Amino acid sequence: MLSLEKVEVGNFVILDNIENKIIKVIPLQKDTKVIAVKGKHVGKQGKIKEIVKEGSDFVARMTCKEGEINVNIKNLFAIE
Repeated sequence: MLSLEKVEVGNFVILDNIENKIIKVIPLQKDTKVIAVKGKHVGKQGKIKEIVKEGSDFVARMTCKEGEINVNIKNLFAIE
């Protein structure tokens, strides 16, 4: 899809497939609401507190009702 909208690698995009346009870009950053879709924390929802590099991976420290957990950013999906 071609667009004039600025989208960074790792951002989440909400698309309108009928009109073929970007509705919203959600950056993966502090205070983004996310849900874990893979790994040992699958299904847990919360807000990103910070993103840190651990070895060769980036990990989001996020707060959820169970407390603070660390999740690889590859295992997250933004929610609104």
